[in-house]
Amino acid sequence: MKKYNFQILVSIVGILYLVGVFLVVTMPDNPILCLTPLLLAVIGTVVLCFMKKDEVIKLMKSTYGKNLASNIVGFFLFFVVLALVNYIAVKRAYVWDIGARKLNSLTEQTQKVIAEINDPVTFKIFSSKEYRDSIRALLDFYKNENQNFKIEYIDPEVRSDLVSKYRILRSPTVVIESPIKDHPILVTEIKELSITNGLISIQRKRDPLLCFAYMKGFEDTTDVGYTGFLHVLKESSFKLNIINLLAVSEIPRQCNVFSILSPMSDLMDSELEKVKKYYDQGGVLFVGFSPMLNGDKIGKLRSYIEELGLSISNDIVIDSKFSLNGSRGSAPIVRKFDDKNINTNISGQVFFPISSSVTLKDIEQEKNYVPLATSSNDSWAEKTILELVSEKLKFDERDVLGPIDMAAALLKNDKPRLIGLGNATLVANKFYQFQSNFTYVLNLYYWAAGEDQLTSVQAAALPEKPVFISDLQKQVILYFSVIILPLLLLCFAFIQYRRRSLI
Repeated sequence: MKKYNFQILVSIVGILYLVGVFLVVTMPDNPILCLTPLLLAVIGTVVLCFMKKDEVIKLMKSTYGKNLASNIVGFFLFFVVLALVNYIAVKRAYVWDIGARKLNSLTEQTQKVIAEINDPVTFKIFSSKEYRDSIRALLDFYKNENQNFKIEYIDPEVRSDLVSKYRILRSPTVVIESPIKDHPILVTEIKELSITNGLISIQRKRDPLLCFAYMKGFEDTTDVGYTGFLHVLKESSFKLNIINLLAVSEIPRQCNVFSILSPMSDLMDSELEKVKKYYDQGGVLFVGFSPMLNGDKIGKLRSYIEELGLSISNDIVIDSKFSLNGSRGSAPIVRKFDDKNINTNISGQVFFPISSSVTLKDIEQEKNYVPLATSSNDSWAEKTILELVSEKLKFDERDVLGPIDMAAALLKNDKPRLIGLGNATLVANKFYQFQSNFTYVLNLYYWAAGEDQLTSVQAAALPEKPVFISDLQKQVILYFSVIILPLLLLCFAFIQYRRRSLI
């Protein structure tokens, strides 16, 4: 009976060891659950030794026992060294990417940004467990380049207090923190471009300042307002300054960009002079004019923009083939972006609702002209605006055949000086659910403010997919090389030793 109980206990202890190792590999986030079977297995091992106390003492005093103990110590030390080497190799892993697109490594631009960071940086992943592994795999690329980087996972369903603290509005979101920055950077586009721009933002001493000519829409929370867009700019680490041109003597030179969006009436002469002075002193202008169905009411401002080289006509771009459903062609979808790679991180479609056409006015500046959003070949610029209301919309000899530019810029020394949009309402509150529109305009502001260090990242069209190894797979690889393989070698050596001792 005693022998039977001993065999049962041996079986239970062996099963507990196996269960413990399995839990450590598959559920490392639950240390109590992992350690409980291992602790019970150790207790069971002590009980087994106590049950066979006399035999154990006799074995340890014998020559065979002494040799066995010596070999076990030697194998244990070998196991410790091997485990340490494997652990260092895993923690200090070097990545070789042999793919044509280098999709399993970071771009050279990102590596340069990471190399310049000497302060600790923490990435906090707010995401469901469904996306946690893929996001962490991407962030591991960054951690492999800089050991000052730390990655934490936070379940937004469990830690609602942290969701409120960091003002998380969508999942997944990566929060980037550093002691040198007084506020965190939130990244909602989980891509290399967005994360690296977040690192750039966390390291800069001063956030870029965007200034806007005052309009009621900045305070309007209804569909026609722009409060949602201002929120997006603030969350993207821009500082904002809404300026009443009648109440200031001049536009501050600290403004990286000065914007006039959807003006409903013309500027007074004194206001226009302040805009001219700002531009003449090297400032960057960003304007967005909407078509005016009841006659042009911004003639002075429109003429000044034409003097600078851009013409934003009072017409409407129509595209019956590629446009928002139900718009009768009046909300064209952008078919081609710029050749400066400003908008490389847009996954959805960008559309301009009731947009004017943008063209080059000064032919001498042709080499400095950059189209930023172009409609399809089937589109046209409708010069008779009332046709849109009369439902007699068709192309005639007065119209201009597409493709039509709906946004464009003029450069000076390869830097943007003037950006013109045929409509600014693409980022009105009404279209807040269309995040691609907001990302598009946000990228233009990054470019205009000189915060576009990574706009040159462009991927070639090759049929490859990045290979991400999940946390579970990495744990299996780690524990197999650190624990299971050395134990197998140890068992094999012990068996060989036993065979030789019996000869």
